[in-house]
Amino acid sequence: MARVRMLFSKRGPFCFIRHVDLPQILSRSARRAGMAIDQTEGFSPHPKISLGPALPVGVVACAEPGEIWFSNWNPEDLDRFNSCLPEGLSVLAWEEVEGKALNKLCDAGEYLVRPQKEAVFRDLVQLLENKDPWDGLLYSWLPTSTEVKLTIGDPSQNGPGKIVKALVGENIIQGWTDIRIARLSVGLWDGDSKSVKHLISSYSGGI
Repeated sequence: MARVRMLFSKRGPFCFIRHVDLPQILSRSARRAGMAIDQTEGFSPHPKISLGPALPVGVVACAEPGEIWFSNWNPEDLDRFNSCLPEGLSVLAWEEVEGKALNKLCDAGEYLVRPQKEAVFRDLVQLLENKDPWDGLLYSWLPTSTEVKLTIGDPSQNGPGKIVKALVGENIIQGWTDIRIARLSVGLWDGDSKSVKHLISSYSGGI
């Protein structure tokens, strides 16, 4: 048995697939690729798959972590597995792992927030210059000409929904239609480099 950690992206129409449906999709794709996934124990066994913090429907994911326990893993199978995935879902990197559970390693999320109007962008930057709307969990932020990159702690509790809720509470936006959000990565916060470390060390990809 091999515990394989993967980073995958969700783009295009596939962003509208629910997080809870991903294990079934991954399992079905593995079966088509001729790869066997271990089953959990108990009265209702199911494929042994672990995913990172959930994302709301419609949010682009650039490098999401997940783990699958394969009983017949061969690294050369990755291309075949990728070819069996639905359009918009793609495995970017993988490695065999041991140690801590995935949910213990996801302590920060990195997001790209793009306001739909220039005035909203200016208000957002002004807000972030003066306060942390997430009660001390805003680890870093960096504006560009039209977007803001946010790094926020505890992504299982502070995902895109909490970002929107906080900005609505600060009267920056009215709701989801005023901004676009993509999650760039989930991983371990490195206070020295002020960045989120991917959970696969060899991966250095971008958006």
